[in-house]
Amino acid sequence: MPAATSVWRERTADRVLATLEEHRATWQSWHLWAETQRQLRGANIHPTDLREVAESVVAEAVARSVRLTPIDDPADLPPDERRRDGASVFTVAGSTQYTSARILAAEQRVMDAAALTDGQALQPAALDLALAEAEATGTHLDPGQKQMVRTVATDRRRVQLVLAPAGAGKTTALKVLADIWTAGGGHILGLAPSRPRLPSLPTRQASPPTPWPGSPGRLITVDRCRTGPTGSGPAPCC
Repeated sequence: MPAATSVWRERTADRVLATLEEHRATWQSWHLWAETQRQLRGANIHPTDLREVAESVVAEAVARSVRLTPIDDPADLPPDERRRDGASVFTVAGSTQYTSARILAAEQRVMDAAALTDGQALQPAALDLALAEAEATGTHLDPGQKQMVRTVATDRRRVQLVLAPAGAGKTTALKVLADIWTAGGGHILGLAPSRPRLPSLPTRQASPPTPWPGSPGRLITVDRCRTGPTGSGPAPCC
């Protein structure tokens, strides 16, 4: 059985946070507790020590997190309006939101890129011709999909976000955008949180990943970016 030393608990807390960062941008104590329990399953901790070790790992993970929820000052509350830990009874237990410095840094990189307006853009006339050719070959886009393709392809902003309900045809429009972009001499790096979604984007002309903001002429598309890893990687088009 491994000794649950302070170093071991710190490393376990690091693994807990790394796992959460891959799936969430924010978390609460419940997420930390659940992931800590998963991390401890294979640690062969004695059952009588499990709760104490888990609590210490969660506390370590909280200390390594960045608190987003403002701290309420219960100084003026009478004792009967406080919980045992001193918190106000008017707050929801376990509702405090946390994130990490790594997540905040990743978001800042995207925000910095969003302020840049020097990206490559296609000529509107060439784009209209390419859309007409896509229609002629059997790919029919509705007006909203066409507007999405036009906006992303002709706007010089480095970061663009496409929001639409499920089934609205975002992936189909991204496929048309990718074909038009590569036909114009650009490169596509298509990213998706799951393998089944990748075949809808062209991969034969995809370029290897490079550090942000990428190479000239490269368009990085992220299909369903909200469900992908949050800690690293650029997301110029979602």
